[in-house]
Amino acid sequence: MSDTRSKTMTKTDNTPIRAVLKLDCPFSLKFRIFVTEAGIADQFVFDVFEEGTRAYDEAKATLEKCAPEATFPAVETSPGTYMADSDTLIDHYAKAFSVDRKALPLLAYYEAGVFKAMTQMFQENREMKQKLEAA
Repeated sequence: MSDTRSKTMTKTDNTPIRAVLKLDCPFSLKFRIFVTEAGIADQFVFDVFEEGTRAYDEAKATLEKCAPEATFPAVETSPGTYMADSDTLIDHYAKAFSVDRKALPLLAYYEAGVFKAMTQMFQENREMKQKLEAA
């Protein structure tokens, strides 16, 4: 990891950390809950995109240039370089800002309840679509 990327990711300069979120994404919400409950949201600038809009398509295209699949949330670690995956981001920023992830009750509540149900429904929906396409 380069020095510039490390500085941006650990917030050692005055540049806000840019987080790219999808409006109706349970993973984006999980990350947003973490940074808010951890008290570090003021270190971030949040760009929130709604699927079906031109801005969303442009954000997704930008992310696809950096990785095989555009996923949300993503954080710009240096110009044109992104880190994604909500758990990876949460673990990284928990360490960078000395936050005990396990001590965040709202995050734990969300992960055990709504998030778990949403990801299960997403998986079931994906399986049903695959079965329909195969039929």
